[in-house]
Amino acid sequence: NPENTTFIKLLLFVIPLALTYIFLRQGWPTTHNLTADWYNFTISLLFFIYGYIISNQTFTWDIIEQRRKLFLFLSLHIIVFSKTYDAKDVLLTHYDVIKGQIAINDGDKITYLVTVTDSKDKVTTANFVVSINSIATSEQILLGAPSNTTNLYRFFGVANNFARYKAGTTGTELAKDNSSKVDFIYFYNSAGSVGNAIYSPDYNFTAGTGWATEISTWTAKNKTIYLTTDLNQSSFDALNASNFYTELENLTWASGVDRIPNLINGQVLAYKRADGKRGFILIAATALNATTGSLTCKLKAEL
Repeated sequence: NPENTTFIKLLLFVIPLALTYIFLRQGWPTTHNLTADWYNFTISLLFFIYGYIISNQTFTWDIIEQRRKLFLFLSLHIIVFSKTYDAKDVLLTHYDVIKGQIAINDGDKITYLVTVTDSKDKVTTANFVVSINSIATSEQILLGAPSNTTNLYRFFGVANNFARYKAGTTGTELAKDNSSKVDFIYFYNSAGSVGNAIYSPDYNFTAGTGWATEISTWTAKNKTIYLTTDLNQSSFDALNASNFYTELENLTWASGVDRIPNLINGQVLAYKRADGKRGFILIAATALNATTGSLTCKLKAEL
């Protein structure tokens, strides 16, 4: 019977679609990647071929119309099966085992190999690297004196890898747009025996002096307190994960101040930020004047 033969052929069209769904969809979910979207590519190609074949055989449409209830029944079952199949694709096991004790030092990197197996015994592995760091060390930070037109950076913070910021209301990298990230203020003042000085962002500058006008535009003014220390450049350079915290714990933070004036080369300050994180600042070089001078410093910060 030609009609039965055509009907059987139509049913056979389902087999490649089902195999594609079962074997490709889970491993290659649709991403529209031109080189690795195998399920989407294969299923689309099959539909294209089927459409071409069916459209050239008019009697096929008669069979589809005659058996429409059966095809509707089969379609609904396929939809239910596909949803059930997806629902079973769940995580069965997650292997992430550390046996015994591991000695970890600051600066170490731990690599985890994670293996995931789903309900169809498909296995995926991935590596995750964890860096162990308790302190962060900056590169040299250069800050310009108030009238320095070559170096426009006057403020900086620990966030964003010790990012520096500029004064003013126009341009990029402005302190007023990043005030919540500013932890330290630099200003050179030849009056009043202040010289090179570092301030807390919430320092109360007298109106018309220092950064009073600049800070008035800020939405946030973090509080940072400072202490002088007896450390020098060599001891600063030698600070590591073990003695860094020992030095910090030996300090009396109740006597912290919001400004340290008359900074000198080689001086080491301790600081405590608004969030309680602490660290040390090495004053590597100071400005000689307010016009062309720059302050160079380096930080070791608690993470």
